[in-house]
Amino acid sequence: MSHGDALRRAIQLEPDDDTLRLVYADWLDEHDDPARAEFIRIQIEAESHETGSPEHEHLTDRAVGLLSANGNQWATGYEPLTEHSVSRTVTRAHYCTERGIALSNLWFYRGFVDSIHCRPETFFSTDPTNLRPEGPLPRVCLKVGHREGDPFGAIESYVGRLASSPVLCRLRDIRIHGGFESTTDDGLRLLANEPGLLAKLGGLLLSEDRISDEGILPILESPTLTGLCELAIDNTPCTGAVVQALLRSDSFRGMTYLHLDGIIEGACGLRPFASPGRWPRLRWLGLGNCGLDDLTLRGLMRPGAFPALEVLNLSFSEVHLHALRALLSSGVFPKLRLLGIGGTPLTLDEVASLRAEFGHRVDIGFPVPRSFDPSVDLIFNNPAIRLSSKDG
Repeated sequence: MSHGDALRRAIQLEPDDDTLRLVYADWLDEHDDPARAEFIRIQIEAESHETGSPEHEHLTDRAVGLLSANGNQWATGYEPLTEHSVSRTVTRAHYCTERGIALSNLWFYRGFVDSIHCRPETFFSTDPTNLRPEGPLPRVCLKVGHREGDPFGAIESYVGRLASSPVLCRLRDIRIHGGFESTTDDGLRLLANEPGLLAKLGGLLLSEDRISDEGILPILESPTLTGLCELAIDNTPCTGAVVQALLRSDSFRGMTYLHLDGIIEGACGLRPFASPGRWPRLRWLGLGNCGLDDLTLRGLMRPGAFPALEVLNLSFSEVHLHALRALLSSGVFPKLRLLGIGGTPLTLDEVASLRAEFGHRVDIGFPVPRSFDPSVDLIFNNPAIRLSSKDG
């Protein structure tokens, strides 16, 4: 085994160790690949700065340029899972579950392909012997089909085949991205009976699906589910029993993305949910339409509860200007970048006052009718004006 192969193998075995990645960058410099070395160093350095800061943006711009020029070469080894119908332009993460930048459906983070988005037909046509990751084993986000007549249109159509797939051993974990009525309790029951697949499950995104506590709880309570980092059950018939299941197990302390919009009645149980130290890595939290008001909002404002939170959705909550001002000035959300307050009682003047006071560090997502202003954006599935420090 060459020194380069040994370094790549070490990075696979220790994917969280940036020192190994930087040593590999030095090796690349010594072997006439300075662009690849610079890309690794830049992406690692970018993570030392606050997302959205001038330093982070400058480094990301440079990384985009390097990936645009060299991406086809750096994607070697991932071809079986590359979807060539997807645009080959480079895009960057923007208030989403991913980190880093993407070429086609390959997301590069800290210098290497970290995540791959693909459809089931691509996944099942992959020969695992042709999947040769340069760095850490990648995560795969499996997008459930929504087309009528799609043979992979629901989890129950392929969960058994997925559980027995030899590709799984070439992946760090797998995320199942359903949503919008593509998944039912029948599919979740099948998934709950596949312990090997649950052991690899890193994400379950089921927004607006026809699922209930009966389907999701056996999965969350399975002892083999130890790596779930992303869960979206917003606007489903699920209830606060799901929150209680999350709180009962320490297995969910690594959660990074949690969409609970509409499943908690009367903000019940939010104070224990916001216990300090419970969510050290949580970056996105959706609590819209959960019955929050000014009093229950204070239950979230506990020091140390959400040290990494970047996005907080409070849409359709009965919260008012003074409570939101207290939240934003409390310092308990040190990394918050986006606050969704659509459907709250705030007036446009009150939103403007929040923007004037806090817009230098937090974007405010607030839905308005499309006729109000042509510059609208989609935030939390609503037409919205992005109110930030860049606005005039």
